[in-house]
Amino acid sequence: MKVNVHKVKQDGPNDISEIELLINKNILDPNDIVSIMGKTEGNGCVNDFTRGFATQALKEYFSKYISTEKQKEIVYVMSGGTEGVLTPHLTIFTKNRTDDSDVSPTGGLAVGIGRTRDFSPSEIGTLTMVKEVSNTVSEILTKEKINIEDTHFVQIKCPLLTASKRLNNDVKTEDSYKSMAYSRGASALGVAVALNEIKLSNINEK
Repeated sequence: MKVNVHKVKQDGPNDISEIELLINKNILDPNDIVSIMGKTEGNGCVNDFTRGFATQALKEYFSKYISTEKQKEIVYVMSGGTEGVLTPHLTIFTKNRTDDSDVSPTGGLAVGIGRTRDFSPSEIGTLTMVKEVSNTVSEILTKEKINIEDTHFVQIKCPLLTASKRLNNDVKTEDSYKSMAYSRGASALGVAVALNEIKLSNINEK
């Protein structure tokens, strides 16, 4: 595979001018995009609308170039909050297949993407979530023929709870922010299991 990474600035969540410039210069082919990671100027909290706004703006813009089915394959990972020296920006990952003859014998950057199934509220932060994340990461590595020892970064966007515990007595917590911690923890453990850094049998929910 041939992987490229483009980083562009944003003046607002719906600013796609830098992406448009790359496309017009034939530097970026929208059909090669597999994932976009963004940092928006929102507060990064549960009520941060800038993440969804940015994703919506990108999807609407790419609809001019990419089929509906292809658009569904792109993974969007938006994070709010640009305190300190951070500024709003997007990191765009592209990938296209190459012949084996084009593959460098010394290796290079490879990328794989995937999604777990949707989790029910009661599954967030549980061992079930750990297993699902682990299985998905393993499937991605197998599909893309990426060795575990060559895997150095796994980025995950995980869900959180927004409904009250009164609506579902089985959830881990009724606090949305605490649910973020449970969700991130289960996701991180799932990655660790997939990469043979920890055994599933050593994890419990107590």
